[in-house]
Amino acid sequence: MPYKLVEAESFSSDPRLLSLLESLGRGEMSQKVAQAAAWHISSGLTWEQLAAEKIDHVGVPDEAYFSRVELAAAHRVVEAITTRANNKKAPSSAQSASVSAAP
Repeated sequence: MPYKLVEAESFSSDPRLLSLLESLGRGEMSQKVAQAAAWHISSGLTWEQLAAEKIDHVGVPDEAYFSRVELAAAHRVVEAITTRANNKKAPSSAQSASVSAAP
């Protein structure tokens, strides 16, 4: 299947995923860390499900798709971008007070 380059906003409106892609593009994390975070955000995979992902090898033991270090880093990334996204959504208390005090 050929790949097609598209704007991220054309397939997701989740600000966390967009922030994740921007961070990956700036080289702030490895591709594997970004992949785990993206699957957690966009596909709803739990951290346990991600930890269970394996690369099947013929004749040799399977290999974990993500290391514990990569999953821990992905978890921290998701927490940070979720906090940032929630802070952007929530109006400040000063704005809330001025809106509620308006006649």
